Amino acid sequence: MVDPPRVGLGPLAKNLLAVDAKKIVYVSCNPSTLARDLKVLTRKYKIRRIQPVDMFPGTAAVEAVVELIRKINFRGKNMDSFKQLKKEIMADNDNKKIY
Repeated sequence: MVDPPRVGLGPLAKNLLAVDAKKIVYVSCNPSTLARDLKVLTRKYKIRRIQPVDMFPGTAAVEAVVELIRKINFRGKNMDSFKQLKKEIMADNDNKKIY
């Protein structure tokens, strides 16, 4: 679980990728730094859900709680790479003639 200050994780987001956790819960009070950090974290993690939480009623401030789960790997590649590889194999097979 990470709950960074308003400036977000910054360069620490890349370090978090090396931890290899199955799940990360990210609590943020700043949507712009959350978006910046998620851009890095989604290289390895998939956003499962985002829940806004109004902890300060009557103000414009809203917290966001994000659940990230690790993408499934297939022989060291994430599923997006696997899907692309499958498409390439299928396209290659379509171009071959069977006698």
